[in-house]
Amino acid sequence: MSSTSALDIRRFIDDRPVSRYQLLVAVMCGLIVFVDGFDAQAMGYVAPALTTAMKISRGVLASVISSGLVGMMIGALVSGPLADRIGRKPVLIGCSLIFGIGSLLTTTAQSVESLMAWLQTALPDEKVVEQTLLTEYDDYYYSRGSQTPLPVLRVKYADPAQSWIYVDPEMSRVLGSVPKLARVERWLYNGLHSLDFKFWYSRRPLWDIGMIVLLLGGLASSAIGAFLGARRLARASRRAVGSIGAATPVDAALRHQAE
Repeated sequence: MSSTSALDIRRFIDDRPVSRYQLLVAVMCGLIVFVDGFDAQAMGYVAPALTTAMKISRGVLASVISSGLVGMMIGALVSGPLADRIGRKPVLIGCSLIFGIGSLLTTTAQSVESLMAWLQTALPDEKVVEQTLLTEYDDYYYSRGSQTPLPVLRVKYADPAQSWIYVDPEMSRVLGSVPKLARVERWLYNGLHSLDFKFWYSRRPLWDIGMIVLLLGGLASSAIGAFLGARRLARASRRAVGSIGAATPVDAALRHQAE
């Protein structure tokens, strides 16, 4: 009766020499790691040219670049476990097919109506509350020097985030998405720090003059506060030095008894 021993996979692999196929796979994996992220890094060099050629602001372009990282996160959380269940090849083919079809469909949008149709196709479960073709900037879509394109299609959705989407009807691309939380943050942060309110932000140099006056007022307030604080500190220091030099009656009596 013959006895069989358990196969040690690690030892089995270590005892075999490295084949040419394994070397090729290792080299290809190394090249993939080497170029991984090159597309995102290259955007840093071409971003200035893109903002000028496409007439968009740096903030809009930054959101587009960041969307690639968001897509990588979604792919890692969803596509990875899905590929473990159904296999890598179907997932890779499906993702490439969806991306290619979506890119081709955006080129067919030649009007606001057709663009709205593709937006509704992309978000079939979300109801469109309002759609407006803007020829001027509003409180959430604006830029310095009029770099962002006009006209722009503003679409308001009744989704949980109450998103507003701005779409360039000429290029059929989404220029920005502003949920309700971002609109509130726009007033609490940008509004209070930059004072980029619509009624005077576009009237340059009125905005520049107002900002200079406010900055000078802040500078004067800081200088007055520093001066008053320095005077108080100097007065307290003189009092402390005087109290150390002057002896109290109790100290004098103790010194007399010691002598």
